[in-house]
Amino acid sequence: MTKKILILFLLSINVLYCQDEDEQTIERAYIETFGKCFSQLEPLQETKSKTELKNISFCSLYQCIKFVDYEDYEEKIQKAILKRALEIAFLLYNQRTPVYLVSGMNSSEKAFQKNLNLNDDNNLVYISIAECVSSSSLEQIKEIVNTKTSKLIESKKSNKK
Repeated sequence: MTKKILILFLLSINVLYCQDEDEQTIERAYIETFGKCFSQLEPLQETKSKTELKNISFCSLYQCIKFVDYEDYEEKIQKAILKRALEIAFLLYNQRTPVYLVSGMNSSEKAFQKNLNLNDDNNLVYISIAECVSSSSLEQIKEIVNTKTSKLIESKKSNKK
């Protein structure tokens, strides 16, 4: 019995020791950025009438991206979600974790490669939102978030000069 416990203990130490620290840092940055919920944001009034959406707080970029496609034909709700995504992009930038959304073939691999060094190119955290097939609303949210982030970065650079 003690041999089994010893073997199990040694295997678990090996697994813990062999984990890639860079990969963990990238995952943590991704989760802490993409899933970060800003509790100070009020719920979207436009979603209160929809039973499927009324309990969603839309306090994270993840929630905005997940549900922006859901209401493809509800322009009022979609505009509110896009506006909220801009607010969150601004809040993330202010916390020194600006985001840049990517989509397309192998975008998750591209995001992973770019996130290997989180201290380069203005500390951008790259997030893949659509691997192969992307909808027009996902492309729209990507465009407005990336434009907002780029403007904030450019504004910071011009203020330093």
